[in-house]
Amino acid sequence: MIPNLRQHHQRRGFALVAVLIIVAAVTLVATAFLTTTAAEQMTGRAFASSTRSDLASRAAEAEALALLKALFQANPDSATSWETLRHREADVSEGTVLYYREHPKGRFDPAADPLWKQPLVSGAPAQTAEAAVTAWSLCHPDRPFEDEENSVDLNQARFPGDVQGWIGSPSDGLKPFRAAWRVMDTADPASKTHPFIRYAYWIEDESFKVNLNTAGGSKRGAETEGASPSEIPLQALFESLQRTGEAETHNLLDARGHWPNHGFPRFPAIQQAGVTPGLAETMRFGSTLFSGGANLSRSGARRLNVNAILRDSQDATEIRSQLDRLSAAIRAQLPDFSQRFYRLNPANLNDRQVVGGQPFPQIDHQDAYLQKLAANLRDFIDTDTLPTIVNNDPAKSIRLGRPTRAIEPVQSGTDGDNSAIAIGKESVPLLQEFAIRATLHQLAPAKATAGSTGANYDFSLDYYLEFWNQTPKAITAADLGPHPFIRIYNQPAWDTGGGTVIPADRPFDIPLPADAVFPAGEATVVTTATNPSTLLLTGSNVIIAPPTTPQRFTGRTLKTSTVNNGYRVNLIGRAPGGASGVTGGATDYETRMIFGNDLGLLESMGALPIARTGPNASKEAISLHSDIGDELENPQYFTRGGSLRGSPAPSQYGDPRTNNEKLFLRTYTAAGDPDQTRYFGNGLDDFTFPATATLGRLNGSFVDPGKWPDPAPSTATLSTPAVIANAPMRSIGELGHLFDPVRGLGSYAGARIEYSRGGGRTLTIGQPDPLWDKDSASPSREWTAWRLADVLSTRDELHTDGLINANGVLRDRGAALKAALSGFQFRHDSKGDPAQADLPLTEETLDLLVSQLSDRLNHAPPFGKTSGPLAERGELSELPLFSGTPTTPSGRAAKSLYDRGREELFSRLVELITTRGDTFAIYAIGQSVQRTAEGKLRVSAT
Repeated sequence: MIPNLRQHHQRRGFALVAVLIIVAAVTLVATAFLTTTAAEQMTGRAFASSTRSDLASRAAEAEALALLKALFQANPDSATSWETLRHREADVSEGTVLYYREHPKGRFDPAADPLWKQPLVSGAPAQTAEAAVTAWSLCHPDRPFEDEENSVDLNQARFPGDVQGWIGSPSDGLKPFRAAWRVMDTADPASKTHPFIRYAYWIEDESFKVNLNTAGGSKRGAETEGASPSEIPLQALFESLQRTGEAETHNLLDARGHWPNHGFPRFPAIQQAGVTPGLAETMRFGSTLFSGGANLSRSGARRLNVNAILRDSQDATEIRSQLDRLSAAIRAQLPDFSQRFYRLNPANLNDRQVVGGQPFPQIDHQDAYLQKLAANLRDFIDTDTLPTIVNNDPAKSIRLGRPTRAIEPVQSGTDGDNSAIAIGKESVPLLQEFAIRATLHQLAPAKATAGSTGANYDFSLDYYLEFWNQTPKAITAADLGPHPFIRIYNQPAWDTGGGTVIPADRPFDIPLPADAVFPAGEATVVTTATNPSTLLLTGSNVIIAPPTTPQRFTGRTLKTSTVNNGYRVNLIGRAPGGASGVTGGATDYETRMIFGNDLGLLESMGALPIARTGPNASKEAISLHSDIGDELENPQYFTRGGSLRGSPAPSQYGDPRTNNEKLFLRTYTAAGDPDQTRYFGNGLDDFTFPATATLGRLNGSFVDPGKWPDPAPSTATLSTPAVIANAPMRSIGELGHLFDPVRGLGSYAGARIEYSRGGGRTLTIGQPDPLWDKDSASPSREWTAWRLADVLSTRDELHTDGLINANGVLRDRGAALKAALSGFQFRHDSKGDPAQADLPLTEETLDLLVSQLSDRLNHAPPFGKTSGPLAERGELSELPLFSGTPTTPSGRAAKSLYDRGREELFSRLVELITTRGDTFAIYAIGQSVQRTAEGKLRVSAT
């Protein structure tokens, strides 16, 4: 029984257990059901919260993208900068700000259109740039901005111990970047505890950082120009992070080269590639993988690639098209730029003076300026030595082919409109002074006696043409193209009183010897004389070049003097005003000169004066005689010449580059008005040179750099060189090498715009422009030379990876900008200044560059009305660094350097910078939030 009982009990016990198990199972099922229901509810709520937070973050992204799109479509001239954002008079955060102008009139007008700024962060509407406080849209305006219900730190740590944050840590440690919350209700607003979502976003211009996918592995040195961001060395970025630059650079470049397209696709890939541990985290704030800028002008148009359109050509139609495309781009993007030429009252803009009762024909002066500038730019780039010559005709046709005449006025060599509206500047020597020497070899008999029938004469003419090589390189005959030559033509006739005829308009050529050299920065005299030493200053550079037609004349003269009956041969002058003009027609202005080669013209002068200005009235004309004791073979009294003349008006002290640049050529005035535009008599009297003549030396009497209207180096000399590349531009900063045909106002009989030589300076690109009044809202800003750097380019690509935004210096204390210049050395070639050749850019200069940019962004003195970000890259020219501060490694002030020296830093930097990138990072956060019955905030999901 026992066993049965036991069994029963066992069965009973089993049954009990089973019941208990059943009951427990039911309980577990109920509990599980309830638990599952609760879990599902919690999961549902969590999923809903997660979904809401995800939707919130997507809303943040969408709003940020929409903001960028709307701003950039409406304001192509915008610029981005990094600056402190303020609320309630307190600094509350830092971030990217977009500056733009509202110009509803359809045309940018800096004087009338207000400047606005839009912080690219949630809750910060646009304000006028003058506003000191950002109008943040806060959820709780009565609480501080930093309150957790008003803003969030988007740079918060991602995990315990994180010292970098989402955006990254600057060199002075992790700092918060706060953005205001934007709230969106998702339930009944009447409920105090309903869940809602909120989001915030932060937009950052990635061009504030160094691009790790484009930066190179070599420091800049002295040979490169700012042509590519690949010249930004990675070492500089590593060194700013206190790392071993060379080792890190080698590792990174090696790892980068193994990825498709030789670029890291995402930031963590840097670490996955096996480089130094922690590298990606350390570099998060100062570097990026995707950045760049668009090759667009402020107006949003594509910049014109000057290297693509200005090419070698011997086709007039093609050259005309090149100049038209360049001029059209400037007109379209800078409609007021041509006012740079000169400015008068609008009613008088194209007024012409009246001479001799006849008004000068109208010329579109501002178009003339663009034609001159376009010709200069073309000749800077093309590889030949022929200047681009634009004729002064309705079609502005191009002069090509072997020259048959010089650049001459329309009125037969006296006064009149210039036959050329533009003459480009090339690497050729330019005429400065001129002289002619007549040597009498025989005149017998000396005097007429009863029954005499004339005298036999034998005399020779030698020409002296002094050329100025203004370039920093010696020019050889081979550099001047095929078969260079000088042609003298339209020579005056000689009066023999009915004897042997020496007619007018006699031409002859002077082939340039194959070994001819024009030394850099010096004057060189080309002469037909076999023994020229008696006329030249000691040590002169001289090229003896026999003419194709010997200039020796023999025959009989019947001409006698009314004073002593002596036989003579007299030059027949052709002075302005006719044969009976000033000094009885003794002055000749009709002789012309061209310097050319087989392809065309190199240099010309339409009026070589053969004049006499000495006190001896009997010798006013070139009169060859031997009746008063003059010795045969003696050059005394037989020398005549002319030189480049200036005037007391500073705008008219010019150099040979401006001889043919006048709109109106004014050869001579009987009233003695010194406002001449040609060579004229300089008084080479009695075998000795007066103080104004320097045959064989640069003529400082009439070419004074100190009297040019815009700033010139305090150490300027006559040998200050001009640079012609004869090659494609590597940097748009090279525009600063171009001769600027800008005009100043003359001081004689009103505004002699037509006569003004315009000084001898180049375009001020890379140094402050003297024509601007330094007010960003002033019309004068529209004709600053450096505005051309915003319209013209050296490349076709619409986008360039890796450009550095110069307006970001406040973000990283200039680390990215310094990286772009790391290893910079000043040039030692013709494009540099010898005073600083091969010297490194000092750390002090780099710090000064960053400091001045920072002061401008912070609206600090001395910037005043130019405060704020750089709107276009040319504005960098206006920093004090490029004007007078002693910043060069040699210790010299920038203003004491040649133009090309003070502009070199700008030229090497401009191609590496932008004022607004075209790649932006959006940091977005979304949260699902619920408020408890007690009013406390509870975040459900982030």
